[in-house]
Amino acid sequence: WGDEFNWGTLPIRRNISLPCYLKFNRFAKGRLFINRERRFDTTFLGNPVVIWKENYGSKMENTRLQWLDEISSSKQFSFSGGFFMHGPETSKLKANVGKTLQGLFLNKGRMNFASYFNLMLNAKTALAPPGNALWSYRHYEAIYAGAIPLSSDFRGAEMLVPLPNEGIVHVGKGESVIPQIEKALKMKKDNPDLPVKNLGFVEQYMTDGSYDRKKSKLLERFMNQIEEA
Repeated sequence: WGDEFNWGTLPIRRNISLPCYLKFNRFAKGRLFINRERRFDTTFLGNPVVIWKENYGSKMENTRLQWLDEISSSKQFSFSGGFFMHGPETSKLKANVGKTLQGLFLNKGRMNFASYFNLMLNAKTALAPPGNALWSYRHYEAIYAGAIPLSSDFRGAEMLVPLPNEGIVHVGKGESVIPQIEKALKMKKDNPDLPVKNLGFVEQYMTDGSYDRKKSKLLERFMNQIEEA
């Protein structure tokens, strides 16, 4: 659970770009570990103090807290990660949640990118719940790490760099995340090449997680969105 991982020692923080880490990994250990053995069913590491809330039953709940509460309460899946501690708002949140979820508030005020990305490298699926918006770069990071993303459903959104919707599990507003984790694990088991397909889809538009002027499809998509605006 919360502390069952190595925080790592590389001096890389979340604000350092994904390409830097991928290039380091390629130099050190080869191509992205897509087919590596993975210890955990799912993972999440992030800030619990976010805007996004959804209606669960008759109550509006922080979706990040809700998902991790469901996972920690069910004990059905192996999990790594949690919430990093930062400021009085986080401490207040921790004081007002159940004991099971309190154990996922980690005594870390910062996270370095190497540790964050390594969690995804060691998990079969990666949670990408909304924070201050439905979408985040976490979706692409999960794909580059070879984990199947579990995302809030925003398939109707038009993005510059699209996501492989068939390779992602979408959780509807107010839905439980538990059956969706089961679905994602089954998808990965039934289709072992799915992480590679997800990566191939994204890399039509990006290289190592970064915009690439050599990718003609990305430029075409960008120009089309300008014309439609």
